[in-house]
Amino acid sequence: MEIDLRHARRFILGRQGLWPGRRYSGLNGVEHAINDLEQLQLDPLNIVGRAHDLILQSRVVDYRSGFLERVAYQERKFFDWGFWLAMRPMHELPYWRRVMERASRRPRMVAFKRDHATAIAHVRKEIRKRGPLGNRDFESLRTLGARDYRGGKDTALALYYLWIRGEIFTHHRRNFERVYDFAENVVPEKFRDRASDAESTSYLIQKQIAVQGIGSLTAIKWVLFREFSPAQTNRFLLDLQKKNLLLPVKIQGERKPLWILERDSENLAEIVRGGVPSDWAARTAVSGTEEVTFLSPLDQVTGRGRAKKLFGFDYVWEVYKPLEKRTWGYYVLPLLWGDSLVGRLEPVLDKETGRLNIRGFWLEDAKLAKNPAFKRALQAGLARFERFLMAEPGNISGPGGLILKKLVGSTT
Repeated sequence: MEIDLRHARRFILGRQGLWPGRRYSGLNGVEHAINDLEQLQLDPLNIVGRAHDLILQSRVVDYRSGFLERVAYQERKFFDWGFWLAMRPMHELPYWRRVMERASRRPRMVAFKRDHATAIAHVRKEIRKRGPLGNRDFESLRTLGARDYRGGKDTALALYYLWIRGEIFTHHRRNFERVYDFAENVVPEKFRDRASDAESTSYLIQKQIAVQGIGSLTAIKWVLFREFSPAQTNRFLLDLQKKNLLLPVKIQGERKPLWILERDSENLAEIVRGGVPSDWAARTAVSGTEEVTFLSPLDQVTGRGRAKKLFGFDYVWEVYKPLEKRTWGYYVLPLLWGDSLVGRLEPVLDKETGRLNIRGFWLEDAKLAKNPAFKRALQAGLARFERFLMAEPGNISGPGGLILKKLVGSTT
């Protein structure tokens, strides 16, 4: 199958619940959204809501902070794990168990197990005796030679080691800090089995394609923590194609073929025909053309260079850049209207006053400022964003706020 870039863009947005608009609502909507996302990257930085909450608010019409914690840590629908921290569906845990085993055998982990056996034993004993515990519940047993970014205490690193190997899981969080308990007290019994190595590899290769919507296996070694030669990777792909699980797709202008899940092929074909998959249309709660969506800096549809490839939108998360090297700002959100990225803004929430400070607001095309349909959509999107943040409606300030007020103040 060969498709053009707009078809690819609509399919990827749609598979992620962003086209033809927001598709989910309520706590059940949060569960469906994460399942369709395939994984939800977590990040502790809180400038205007944490990145994972921003990802969910852009898809779930009535999302509020705390919804994720409920479905993950009370209902146990998801677990968080990984050197690259993400929330994943709990029913996938049997496949991830093999990855956890390999991750715990990395040289750095093996060295820590050898050098800090006392701290590991102490942490195990205390959780058994006292119940769920976090880093702040422990005193260090010995001074570390150098601070590790995973923690400044040997007990903190012991918790991290046991979490990476899947012996303990996140029981709940205290202001984003993980509080741990043993797997048998967190993981529902029906998800405690381990898939075979072959089953795990097959499932997670498909998972890696599903995360991208249309994608390749460039990161599969890192995802599975094992080495594959190019020939092995090709054999995996061809085998899954023969089993009617994967389908090759070529995007016009791209040199190499990419892949989709075979079960997604009819939805992609419908988009190529100029339509909207019936299931997406039926479940769309808010039209993407009637309401601008403020995307998280870590959204899968725009992060890691995809904004440029899919939308021709030059976007880099500049949070790690020195001030003098930033083009736009510290924590800038892309604006999605329909199937296009049309602008960006840098918001900061003053939690004491409830005021939303817009440090910067930029449109890709200045003509949009005169487009009544866009201005109405921007106004609607801003109102929903304020409700998510529980900010005082219309009480925006800052240089970008002045521009934004002028735009949404006249929507006819």
